[in-house]
Amino acid sequence: MAVDNSKIVYGGTMMLFINTGSTLNPLAFANSASLSVSMATRDAASKDSGNWPAKLPAKYDWNVSTDGLMAFDVGTGSTDVANLYTAMLTRLPLPVSFTEAVGTSPVWTAGSGTSFTGTVYITSIELSAGDNENSTYSVSTEGTGELSMS
Repeated sequence: MAVDNSKIVYGGTMMLFINTGSTLNPLAFANSASLSVSMATRDAASKDSGNWPAKLPAKYDWNVSTDGLMAFDVGTGSTDVANLYTAMLTRLPLPVSFTEAVGTSPVWTAGSGTSFTGTVYITSIELSAGDNENSTYSVSTEGTGELSMS
C-alpha cells in the first residue's frame, strides 16, 4: 500500500490562536509557531537496578511559542503585540489552540481539523528592531493544566 502524501500537514497553515478577549484569534503576522510537550521522569533506582538508571513516568509539561513581524493596533480578528503585552501584565490564564488555519489573509480562523488546545500563561515577550530590518516579536508561554488533542 502506498503512503498517502496528501495527509502531510503544510506548516504554512499551522498557527497559534490565542484568546485575549472573547474569541480565539491568530497572532498577527506570525512567521512560526511551535508546540512542545514533554514528560518528566522520576528516579526509581535501587540496589536492584545494578549500574543502570531506572525511571518511572511523572508529570507532563507543555508550552507554545511563536514569532512574527511586530505590529500594533491591527484591528479586530488578530492578536497584536499590544494585546499580548496587556495579557501578560494581567497574569491571567489564556485559552490557546495550535491548529490549522482556514480562511484568507488576514482573516484566519481556527480550522475544524485536529487541534491541540489548552490554557497558558505568557511568560516572555521579546521585541527586536534591527537597523534596516523589520521589527519582530517572540512570545513564549507555559501551559497550565491539560493539553488536549481533538
